[in-house]
Amino acid sequence: FSDFKLCADEGCNAIMSHVKALRDYEAPDCRYLSFKAKDRIQVFMKLTGESDSLWAGSCQGKIGFFPKDVVKEAQPFLNAKEIKLLSTERDFRCLDGEYVGEENDSSEDIEDNSDTSSEENV
Repeated sequence: FSDFKLCADEGCNAIMSHVKALRDYEAPDCRYLSFKAKDRIQVFMKLTGESDSLWAGSCQGKIGFFPKDVVKEAQPFLNAKEIKLLSTERDFRCLDGEYVGEENDSSEDIEDNSDTSSEENV
């Protein structure tokens, strides 16, 4: 994975942006998020540093990583700051076959940082 992550808050709970899936993606294991083309995904973490190819987000109640090249940013949030944090092993763990990140034990904990006045039609 990577040594650093970008988040909108210290706990990586606030939404950084919405993205739209360009094609279907099948998760290779429980740390990843499966989705279909045109699904909207809420992004709350972007890996950076050693590797920047993966983002983490939620879609249809599931949370996980996905390659950033299978999505298109549909709505970056103007008020979302990017905080660079060290990644930990807990960011990439699975429990009972489900991905569970550092602070992201359920999608209900995720804050929506959206500025709806700037939302694009996608």
